[in-house]
Amino acid sequence: MNDSFLSELSDLPRYVRFKAVPKQPKTEIFSRMDDGTWKIRVSAVPEKGKANAEIISHLSEVTGFRKDRFEIVSGAGDSFKLIKIRPE
Repeated sequence: MNDSFLSELSDLPRYVRFKAVPKQPKTEIFSRMDDGTWKIRVSAVPEKGKANAEIISHLSEVTGFRKDRFEIVSGAGDSFKLIKIRPE
């Protein structure tokens, strides 16, 4: 699933929608919804920004981009998030 996600990152900046599914055994991008939203399992709990930080960390790890290139534009307190990925 990561390969499909990574193939979309050739043109930056890009805004990507995610639906977070918290309190899972591991953090991973696992599917795509019909509207293009990516679903991501998150091992962290959704309190005090822990799940958001885990999502940013995972995206950084998967893409090889620094964490400061990712910004949660909307949905910081919601399961649906719009994340901006900036060019270097």
